[in-house]
Amino acid sequence: MGFLKNKIKAIGELVGVVVLVLLFFSVFISTLNVMFPTGASLSDMMDKGGVVAPIQPGGKENEGVSAEEQPVVLSRLENMVKNKRSDDIEWTAAQLGLNLHNRDAIQTFKAASAQLTIDKGENYLEIGENSLVIISRNEKDTETNEKRSLLVILDGELKGKIAQTSQERLSVEVSTPNAMVRIHTEQQGQSNA
Repeated sequence: MGFLKNKIKAIGELVGVVVLVLLFFSVFISTLNVMFPTGASLSDMMDKGGVVAPIQPGGKENEGVSAEEQPVVLSRLENMVKNKRSDDIEWTAAQLGLNLHNRDAIQTFKAASAQLTIDKGENYLEIGENSLVIISRNEKDTETNEKRSLLVILDGELKGKIAQTSQERLSVEVSTPNAMVRIHTEQQGQSNA
């Protein structure tokens, strides 16, 4: 009888240890998920052929919106200019003609500048030296025939020209840590309210 009680006690202790280890492991994994959130999973980034596929711009946050993304084009650069895609970790040297999409960033360094062309026309923004700009949103609303852009400038200089060049209205918002500027163009024959 004593042998059976010892065996049952040992099995109970073993079950208790396994439960505590699983509980500790669950808490540890949960803590890691909170401290180091995950990005896109490897299966999301891989296509069926086993090659890394680029993540399409305008992800799930834009579902149900009648807008199509319009890229901002890097039309001029001078000296050290870098860009970072929204889903990349590292900054790379920017190339002339680069299409910047939602949540992409552009950074200039000392004695450097860049020009972003919006709306495939005469509208542009010039980024001065030591600046960091994020293209938060650049899209065309197909229902209202309006092009909307939102840029976030975290540091540096930004200047440019925004004017109506077609029948489409253009709305550009520039957000800084301290203020926001909204520029709206109106169709011909309409007046600003």
